[in-house]
Amino acid sequence: MTSLKTGSRRVAALAALLGAATLLAVSAAPAAATYGKCDRGDFCLFYDGFENHGIYHFAGDDPNLLNDRFEAYNTDEIVGNNTLRAWNNGYAGALGDVLIYTMTGYRGARDCIRTGDRGNLPENWWNSIESYRWVSRSVCNANGVIDLQLP
Repeated sequence: MTSLKTGSRRVAALAALLGAATLLAVSAAPAAATYGKCDRGDFCLFYDGFENHGIYHFAGDDPNLLNDRFEAYNTDEIVGNNTLRAWNNGYAGALGDVLIYTMTGYRGARDCIRTGDRGNLPENWWNSIESYRWVSRSVCNANGVIDLQLP
């Protein structure tokens, strides 16, 4: 038979456990990427030059854009080799610039897009990006910086 003292401990432990579960259930979920939107901290690529026919956005590095698809529009199109516009909506800091590459696995020709730069890619970069990674300003400068053009 359970003593009253032991039973009270079990009830108290159960109440604490239920309280913790309730707090977890009502706590706000962590922020998630917004579908079809270039969120702060993302590197974004667009299917067209006006940001209205498909978007790819991601806050991390991507060694293979040939296995990604656009959101919102042109969802049947792969991102790799299908972009005309970019936006580095990342945060200024240690790894705020983005190095783009013509081949998967961070290989091939490369150029850099600085934090905050947004616009159409130079013609030699149209439909040519297959991978990208976040880099420091010194790495960006050492690899060449492109200026994106607003329409």
